[in-house]
Amino acid sequence: MSYTQRMIALSIAMVIVSFFSFFSIYSGAKTVKIAVVYSDLFEVTKATEAFLNENNVNFELEKIRLEPTRLDEIFRKIKNDGIKVIIGPSYSEEASSMFPFLQKYGLYAVSPTVTSGAVVGKGGRIISMCVPDSIQVRKLIDAMEKDKVTDLFVFAYAKNRVYVDPFVEIMKNNFAGTVVVVKLSKPEEITPEILEKAKEFSGILFVTPGHIAGYGISKLEELGYAGYFYASDYVLDEKLLLFDSELIKNLKVFAQVSGQLRKKKNADFVGTYNALLFVKALIENYGRDIKAAFEKAEGFSFQGLDGPVEVHNYYADKGTSVITLEELMTLER
Repeated sequence: MSYTQRMIALSIAMVIVSFFSFFSIYSGAKTVKIAVVYSDLFEVTKATEAFLNENNVNFELEKIRLEPTRLDEIFRKIKNDGIKVIIGPSYSEEASSMFPFLQKYGLYAVSPTVTSGAVVGKGGRIISMCVPDSIQVRKLIDAMEKDKVTDLFVFAYAKNRVYVDPFVEIMKNNFAGTVVVVKLSKPEEITPEILEKAKEFSGILFVTPGHIAGYGISKLEELGYAGYFYASDYVLDEKLLLFDSELIKNLKVFAQVSGQLRKKKNADFVGTYNALLFVKALIENYGRDIKAAFEKAEGFSFQGLDGPVEVHNYYADKGTSVITLEELMTLER
């Protein structure tokens, strides 16, 4: 090969190397880095994997377990890794703890299930894929009025108070009859004395995780309670379904997931999947400037996993309903 031919070959090789280097840099620049934060909910990570398998996106997702004692360290790492948007958390108490670090590190979050007005929309940094508690309470009260419930006994969880306390307050302010509230943190605190008092009310509401509601309903059924059972969406978890279906089948619960999908996927799965769909649609429409995209989120609509979703005041506007567990469990697969 002559000198001239060698130089031409070298030049072509350099062009090819430069092209692929540019392509690699360009592709990397187009990658959107997202952190999925979770605590104890397997459905969150399960939904993340399903989303990646079913959608053609250039997302780099980092799954991070949320540890309350390491929040500054966790969010500093998220920031240093070039992540701008977070999927999560699932609980209002966690969102409240996270907020200072979102603000400190210039980050934004889309929560699958947080509904408390104390955190959703705070500082323009947290958007929820669920409807607000005010709508949930209104639909529960509509169901109670239809059942002619005149007085209400409320079992309220003593933890996750950022969600529970405002929810109970909205209920007390909007329910037309008498409301009595008992706070507890574990099933054993539902004493025979509390059960005897509760069974005198025409309606009983659980704003608790599933294991407490299941225990309370089981005990009241044993006592021959003749009124109606209701629950906020908080109750819909795997532990509730460990109880005898015959005992809990008449519980009327608010479901954040609409349509036939309620049987197959819970709110944590659907909320996580919808959060990722929302970020995908937002970036496609407004680009990778997450701050600017969040500022344009009001009125933004997209097709969620369980139907159309539109964002209003940092909440989702979507199909929801109050449904008995028996109806929920017999929906077609």
